[in-house]
Amino acid sequence: MIRQIGDYLRHLRLQIPILIGIRSTMLKTSLDFTREATMHNDWAREKIKAELALRGLSLSSVARNAGLDRTAGSVALKRHWPKAEQAIAKAIGKKPEEIWPSRYPTASGEEPPS
Repeated sequence: MIRQIGDYLRHLRLQIPILIGIRSTMLKTSLDFTREATMHNDWAREKIKAELALRGLSLSSVARNAGLDRTAGSVALKRHWPKAEQAIAKAIGKKPEEIWPSRYPTASGEEPPS
């Protein structure tokens, strides 16, 4: 029974992009986001989550404590959201610029790479 459920779920995972008209090449995976972050010297998502876990926190708890929606933390790992980035950085004890240098201008005033 469990094997049948697993097979069905794998089948669905392969079929959903086709059913909603999205090519699988257009879907980004967490590995893609990690590669992009590494190219810009941003911290990897896993490192940020690990630092929070060492302090007994999660992305959603940090977001809620900052008065943000519980999903704000995970969204901030994917795209620029200054309030959520600030809350995560404060929880880790760093500045947002240290965690996501690609999202903030450098000291010389240059724009970060996009």
